[in-house]
Amino acid sequence: MQGRYVQNLDADDLLLPGALTRIVTSIEEHDGLHWAFGQADDLMPDGRRVSFEPWIPPYGRMPAGRLTAWVDEHGGNWPIPCAGVLYRATTIRALGGWVALPIGQDIAMLAAVAELTDGWQDEAKTWLYRQHEGQVSRHPAYDDWSHIARTAALQRAAALRLTAASLSEVIDDPHPIPHLALPMKTAVDLND
Repeated sequence: MQGRYVQNLDADDLLLPGALTRIVTSIEEHDGLHWAFGQADDLMPDGRRVSFEPWIPPYGRMPAGRLTAWVDEHGGNWPIPCAGVLYRATTIRALGGWVALPIGQDIAMLAAVAELTDGWQDEAKTWLYRQHEGQVSRHPAYDDWSHIARTAALQRAAALRLTAASLSEVIDDPHPIPHLALPMKTAVDLND
């Protein structure tokens, strides 16, 4: 992974023009932010866009722990579409990246980042959540998979809370790791 930011987006969803500029600007203009997201519209199969109000107002800074506390109080339901969040790359690396789950990797990542760091909820529409018949969320096993993912996300947040970990400072990696030699050297190669 290279670069300062990672924009999460499902393969079937769409960023709107200017979205990255808007969200990166939000992070850059407000001290101490590690993640940010804009609002989404559903993009229906017939091409219509359907808007919905955010579940967790107000817009602006979202302090560390606020989002995961809300989710915990509301039965594991996530008030934002996690598929459209932009993160600082160093924060993703520090937390070990995305977890291996059948679905909901985006929820588990956001749970970890939002538990420990401040984020930003922008009022601008920045992406479209495409509704279609082939969506994983329409699979017969989705409810079971969703339960596993939402539980794992809250467990991850709780574990981080228990460790009293902190990522309050924003530090961009001043010395990114250079490209490594391929193929990997074996012990025999290194001893020669």
